[in-house]
Amino acid sequence: MLTKRFRNLSYIGLGIILICVVAYLALPVILTSIGGYLIVEDPLERASAIVVLGSGSPYRALEGAKLYREGWAPKVILTRPYRKRLFDTLESLGIHKKEVHELNYEVLLRSGVQPEAIVLIDQEVENTLTELKAVLQVLSPPSGTTLIIVTSKYHTRRTRKIWDYLSDENITGVIHWARDDDTVFDPERWWKSRDSLRMLVNEYGGLVNYWLGFPLGMALL
Repeated sequence: MLTKRFRNLSYIGLGIILICVVAYLALPVILTSIGGYLIVEDPLERASAIVVLGSGSPYRALEGAKLYREGWAPKVILTRPYRKRLFDTLESLGIHKKEVHELNYEVLLRSGVQPEAIVLIDQEVENTLTELKAVLQVLSPPSGTTLIIVTSKYHTRRTRKIWDYLSDENITGVIHWARDDDTVFDPERWWKSRDSLRMLVNEYGGLVNYWLGFPLGMALL
C-alpha cells in the first residue's frame, strides 16, 4: 500500500517537474510572441505624402527623409505636439529648447528634404489618434490616396488599429517603422529592458482600450 502510494506521489512529482521544464523552455517563445504581436508593416508603395508621427527621438524623421530621397512620396508631413509647460519654464529663464516638431523639421532639412516639401500641421496634438485625425482633416485626401505613416517598430500595431478606426477604406495607410530605431524595442528581449517593458505595457494598454470599445476614453490612443 505504501509502495503504491509512493509510486503515485513519484509520478505526480515527475509530472510537476516536467510541466515546470516545459514552461521554462516555452517562456521565451511566449514572451517573444507577446512582443512580436506589436509589430506590423505594409509593403512600401508610391504615396502622396509621408506622415512622420511625433517622437522625442530623430529616427522617425530620419526614416521619413530616407523615404523622400528614395522617391516614395513628394511631401513629408509633420505634426505639432501640445506645448508642454516645460518649454515655457525654460523660456522664462532665457533657455530655448526646441520642441519635437522643430527638431524633426531640422532633421528633415539636414537629411536632404527640400523646405517646400515639408508640411507642418499647425494644429496641436496629444497622441497618435489626434495626430492622424489632424492629418486627415488638414489634407482631406481624396479617394484613392496613399499615405506612408512612419512610426517606431513597437508602435506599428496600435498605429494600424487607429488608422483603420479613423480612415476611409478608400484611403490607404502604409504602416512603416523607422529602421534606425529598431534597437529601442527588441521583441526577443523586451522583458530584460525597463524602457522596452514600459513601451509594451503602454501599447497593450492602448490596444485593450481599443478592443473593449474605449472604456477609458481616447486618451490612451
